[in-house]
Amino acid sequence: MTVASTDCRLIIVLETDAHGAGLERLEAVLAAGGAAIACVLLKPRPGAMLGHGELGAAVRRIQAHDVAVLIQCDPELARVLAADGVHLPPESDEDEARSRYAIARAALGSDRTLAILGVSPSLAEWWAPLFEVPSVAMGVESASEADRLAGAGVEFIAVEIGRASADVAARHVAQIAEAIATGQGGR
Repeated sequence: MTVASTDCRLIIVLETDAHGAGLERLEAVLAAGGAAIACVLLKPRPGAMLGHGELGAAVRRIQAHDVAVLIQCDPELARVLAADGVHLPPESDEDEARSRYAIARAALGSDRTLAILGVSPSLAEWWAPLFEVPSVAMGVESASEADRLAGAGVEFIAVEIGRASADVAARHVAQIAEAIATGQGGR
């Protein structure tokens, strides 16, 4: 996934399982967020594993919207599904983090951009103007927070859509997308 500009974009985070739970809500969310959505991060629900099941078709449908797809923690599944990359959550053990990164690079190849850092909203606001590596503000819940972060130069805002209905999730994403457009206007 490569973003050509420094405009703030959205990452939609969806917990799912091998049966594709929740994927039916993505069409409404993708339509609501429009061009503000850079990618969708598919991550396993607690206690669940992701599998090939419905995910292969979902990856292709998401990519048809010109939106990248990341699979959390499973570089081999990301490769098999032709996803755009893998999301490796932060590790407290540096050796473990390096090992997971090397495994992901081996599975996905070196032609993919993996240099995105997921951090808390307050750290992302500090990080964005100082470093070239794009920052992702994880766990952003409100439009006002998204507006402030976009104004501070944060490149990506991750929005979890949880288990809300398609309509509720779409409205929430539309509000966040509008807020980041407003926040960027102040830069």
